[in-house]
Amino acid sequence: MIESRHRQERPDLPDAAPPPLVRRLLVVWSVTLFLALLWYPPGGGHEGEPHFWSRVVGPCLFLLVFFWLAATVLARYEGSAFRSTRRMATFLGISLVFFLVASLLPWTGAPSYLVPMAGLTLIWCLFFGHRMALELSLAHWFLLGLVYERLPERDAVLLMAAAGSAAVLIFFGPVRRYIHIVRMGFLVGLVQGATLTFFLLLQHLDRSPDTWAGWMVFLGPGLWAAGGGILTGFILAGLLPLFEAGLEQVTDITLLEFSDQNHPLLRKLVLEAPGTYHHSLVVGNLAESATEAIGGHPLWARVAAYYHDVGKLHKPEYFSENERGIGSKHEKLSPTMSTLIISAHTKDGLEYCRHYHLPEVLVRVCLEHHGTSLIEYFYHQAQDQSPPGEKVREELFRYPGPKPQTRESAVVFLADSVEAASRTLGEPTPKRLQNLIHEIVAAF
Repeated sequence: MIESRHRQERPDLPDAAPPPLVRRLLVVWSVTLFLALLWYPPGGGHEGEPHFWSRVVGPCLFLLVFFWLAATVLARYEGSAFRSTRRMATFLGISLVFFLVASLLPWTGAPSYLVPMAGLTLIWCLFFGHRMALELSLAHWFLLGLVYERLPERDAVLLMAAAGSAAVLIFFGPVRRYIHIVRMGFLVGLVQGATLTFFLLLQHLDRSPDTWAGWMVFLGPGLWAAGGGILTGFILAGLLPLFEAGLEQVTDITLLEFSDQNHPLLRKLVLEAPGTYHHSLVVGNLAESATEAIGGHPLWARVAAYYHDVGKLHKPEYFSENERGIGSKHEKLSPTMSTLIISAHTKDGLEYCRHYHLPEVLVRVCLEHHGTSLIEYFYHQAQDQSPPGEKVREELFRYPGPKPQTRESAVVFLADSVEAASRTLGEPTPKRLQNLIHEIVAAF
């Protein structure tokens, strides 16, 4: 996922605390335990049945501790990504659904080999990267062992689940099409099926199957495990937009969809502000190359650059790249009024992005791509026109911000400045361009 994969530690941020949702879980689980106590009185079971505390209270307490620790760790080490109640609720919901499915499989008569452990690991890889996926998968795998404590085939299920998750962690790569997720599902199914079949054969070396029914004792569970992995790939590909919406993050698949030049907003930019459209394409190429050089997410930077100036659609004729040789509209305006029109394009861009349902990561770049920088041309013009001794307030000639919060947003900020400034050069030689770039970067 493009946020957590490239997030850097910020020492200036205060210590994060879990969102209110996590604290409310204490109340939820307390009510759950109370209702379970009424439904399954302690000691009320038949002889040989699991005791109430191991059947109900134990799993509930384990899940509570796990969710609390996971929420605390994610909120502390993943910065702002999990300070959102919506994101944390989605994360906890995915984990809870996984444990519910794992717990219900034996009760429904379905093979426990269908447990979607590898699918869970694939979700964490897509949105949090390999490191967090490994840590979260280990925690879920440990709890899965507790859920299946009395399952006769527990060892086989855990080994199969570990093999499927390991396959995801080892072979996971760039996912730019839905078919890549489906292919990963087939790979997971192959690994799970082969691992489980081999394990069962090792367990029964003394048995030599000589009939088809005998072979199915080994091959049947392997086929179920393979089918479970394949089915997981198809399900995840279909549910991916829901995960993106809940976690408020996007994958490369979604970014590529918004990079399509036939997107309605980009088509509108071509027709109504062609100069801005060309400027955005150049900024996109610059940002992509620069972001790749610093180890960021180049696709994110490029797609964000395509949309960073869509706010200029509100009044395209007031921006130099769209003047078309008919003179500047600002000649008849005061510097203050011109500044208001120019600086408003970041907020206007927010409205366009919301109307066309752009992902939040693109919306933020649209707001941040000028930061709180000074609109120098009109500031100096105001100074020249002001009466002697009157001081011009600099804050009136600055963009409203906020400043870029990610590397990709900062790169778009610099690429936008470099492209705009380079158009003012009379003879743009490589040496002059290099000096210009150094001056702009040094200024910020």
